[in-house]
Amino acid sequence: NPILRFNLAIGVCDTPSDYLELLIDDHRVWSVDGGSPLCGLPGRDIEVDISAHADGEPHDLSFHCETFGGGPVGFSNFIVDLIELPGIPSSCTVDATHIFADGFESGDLEAW
Repeated sequence: NPILRFNLAIGVCDTPSDYLELLIDDHRVWSVDGGSPLCGLPGRDIEVDISAHADGEPHDLSFHCETFGGGPVGFSNFIVDLIELPGIPSSCTVDATHIFADGFESGDLEAW
């Protein structure tokens, strides 16, 4: 089964209404919120089974995050790093401008 792996750190949590979600073709396949027990812990490796999308067709993968500032801290801090999808054919590429659509991450991601 295709497994998407990434490292997640939630440095600060404000309220459970703040969230980070992983979308494939605009459908939520994974999420975490500002009420998670992962808040304030060191980064953790996350694995998401994406076999439902392993149909040989191209798909859009993106991380989407919203914080609302309604709690004592004023924001939640979701950090995603080290994204990998083992077993992807070498012809596949990652469009970093699409994954990181808000521009918070820069740099080149090589074809896998």
